[in-house]
Order: sequence, then structure tokens, then C-alpha cells
Amino acid sequence: MKGIPRVPTAEISEINIVELARELANLGNDVTVYAADAFVEFDELHLSDRLTIRSVPARLQRIFLPALIPLMPSLAISSKLREADVIQSGEFYQFSTFSASNLAAKEQIPFFVWQETFQYMRPPGKSFQRLFDLTAGRSIRAATTKFVLRTKKAKNFLNEIGVQPSAIGPWIPTGIDGNSFQPRSGTLRPEDFGFPKDFALVLLVARLAPIKGIDLALRAEAILRKKGIKVGFLVRGSGPDLNNLKTLAKELKIDNCVQFLGPQSRLEMINLYNSSDVFLLASRMEVGPPFALLEAGGCGLPSVSTRAGGGVEDFVQDRVNGLLVSPNSAEMAKGIERLLCDNDLREELGKAARRRFVAAFDMRVVAQHLAELFKMFTE
Repeated sequence: MKGIPRVPTAEISEINIVELARELANLGNDVTVYAADAFVEFDELHLSDRLTIRSVPARLQRIFLPALIPLMPSLAISSKLREADVIQSGEFYQFSTFSASNLAAKEQIPFFVWQETFQYMRPPGKSFQRLFDLTAGRSIRAATTKFVLRTKKAKNFLNEIGVQPSAIGPWIPTGIDGNSFQPRSGTLRPEDFGFPKDFALVLLVARLAPIKGIDLALRAEAILRKKGIKVGFLVRGSGPDLNNLKTLAKELKIDNCVQFLGPQSRLEMINLYNSSDVFLLASRMEVGPPFALLEAGGCGLPSVSTRAGGGVEDFVQDRVNGLLVSPNSAEMAKGIERLLCDNDLREELGKAARRRFVAAFDMRVVAQHLAELFKMFTE
């Protein structure tokens, strides 16, 4: 489909769901990932003896963006899917979940939904979701063995849309590759970004759109600079607000201490996390677990994060492994100043963030918990 970027085959192994599949395969399971054909360059790819990725035709691509709600009726007649011991789908509000759940019900295969949505969308999306509840949702609820909570907030929402309490749980969050994202010696210095060498580095990683609050972060930087705090902001992301944000930085007279970074490889991102002093999540709202926040925590980078919902507070425990603030510039600036002015606190929170990551968010741990859950319904 025109306008939808395909994932280069060489980068497939870095896709989050493929990393999860790899860890499940490392535990001795045969795993197949089904992907919408709009996103991949192949029909079938074998990453190992136990891990395969298959392309599935996504219908109505001119109406429904496959990344959001792929319609994949071919899943319901897939001969390979019939061989599965368990089937897992990513979200309740997916036509692919509907198709796969129909096959699971027919073949009596345990079916799992890894649910992160925790509230209805704003109109007109809300109308679609309610219609989905009343139609396809009925068969999904009936066919699903367990709704696994990808975010803790999803529990109450599942109750609200009619899922029986006995079908809800446990909480198994999004995982991140802990082999890659771990504390290392960062090689980047403030001078590499045109900042004075005595500047601290605050890193933001987000899509450049209003909901991500980068404008709030820039105003926080302006507050810090007026107070004489020597800090440079690194903003890694792309999106429709780039030019507006650059203009705002000039208006705030902080354009000499803000750098908007272009595309970065995984290794470059790991170096960025490990070269920075503080990670800032400035979002006004999050609808799922922020991957960048988890990656930063995996690298032992302390964070100042807004109480933006989604999975933010599943990871950040205020004053334990990070600081939680309201989504406004003054509180962000206060939190950043606190960490930059207290080296011991910054180091303590960074180490705690890594411990929190290893305990619950490392992909190996997530895969083990999912495998144990699946095993309960296949023996």
C-alpha cells in the first residue's frame, strides 16, 4: 500500500514482537509471527529452526491502516495456524484478533489477547470501538482463554467492555531486549552536539506531535536556562511538529541548547541513553507502554516522567526509580533540576530503574512468564 513503509528485512529481528518470539523460541517453543503483507518484503522468512515470520494479506487497506486494525480473514483459514498449540493476538480491537479467534474457537486452540488499551478512543474512534464491542467483540470474548494485561490499567477497561473477571490476568508487560539495552560507557559528550563541555544532557525520544509534549519540554528548558542550570536537550524523533518546535526554541531563545536529532540506529540509541544524564518523558497522554522509557531504564538512565497514563506508572515508581510529575513545564523543570543537582539521587534512581527493568520488563522475563501461562492451558 502506498505510503506505508515496509520494514527492511535486515531490521526484522529488531521489531519488538519478533524479539519476543525469539525469546519464546529460545525457551524451546516453535513460534510463528503473522505480519500484514503491507509491512514486509517477503512471504515467509525463517529466522531460526524454531522461528518463522509469515506474510498475511491485509484486506481493505485503503480504508483501514494495517498498523491499526488489519482485516485478515485469511487467518481464519490458515492451515499453519491450525497446527498451533496456542494463539496470541495483540489487542481486542483488531479485525485480525476477530479472524484468529474464530479459528481458535473452531479448532479448540487456547487463545490469548495481550491487551494494552485501557480506555475508549475519542470520537469517531469511540463509535467504531463500541460497534466492534457489539459485533466482533462478542465472539472474541467467548473465544479468549485469557486477556493478558499489557498495562495494569487495562483490567478495569476489560471489565467495562464485558470481559468476565475470570478471563482477565495476569499482568505481563511489554518487554525490551535487555541484552542490548543495558548500562555501558557512553562515548558521546556535550561538545559532540555543540554544547559547552560542562553541560548536562537531557534526552527525549518521542514522535514530534502535540500529544508527546515536546513543546512543554522546551519551555522547561527555558526555565532551567533562566535559572542558570547548564543543560542541553537532545530530542530524537520525527513528526509533523518539527518546524514548529524549532521555531518555538528560537522564540524561547534556547535554540543554542537544543538539538533535534535525525534517525539513529539501535547501537546509536543505546549510546545516546548511556551518554545522557536524565531521560525526560514529557507526554500529555500515553495510550500504551512507552518503549523509550523502558529502553532508558534498561540502560540505567534515571527519568523524569509525566503522569501520562498508559504504562508509565507500571514502570516508574515515584522517587524509587524515577520522578513522576504533572504534564506541565514548571514541574518538569523542577524534576530535572533536582536530579541534576543531586548526583547521589540520580545514581540511585538510575540503578533502581535498571533493577525494575530486569525484574519485570526484560524480554527474557516476559517470554518466560508468557510461556508459563501458555503451558497451564496446553498440558
